[in-house]
Amino acid sequence: MVHALKHEGFKMLLAHTGEDALVLTLRHLPDLVLLDINLPDINGFEVCKRIKEDPQTHAIPVVFHTGTSANASSSLRAEIVGASAFLTVPVDHQELLTVIRGCIARNSV
Repeated sequence: MVHALKHEGFKMLLAHTGEDALVLTLRHLPDLVLLDINLPDINGFEVCKRIKEDPQTHAIPVVFHTGTSANASSSLRAEIVGASAFLTVPVDHQELLTVIRGCIARNSV
């Protein structure tokens, strides 16, 4: 997925933990955060919640892209913490690109 997104022209920052994701988000203010639920330290829901609570990062769209914990309850929880979209693995490459581009475009208006 990372290679495919880079091939499409997206610049990416990779974080391996929730805390790293929060630091990178605050430092670089990306156009979008693509996030898994299961992270080794804090879960993705908490990461999203913190991004949305911070005045500097609250407008950044967060898209969940996860293979585990993917159910209606998880999708609802993602919406509650402020996610823009919730995708489950496997996801079609074109669908992923469409969701990412749509979230970025809506945020640019």
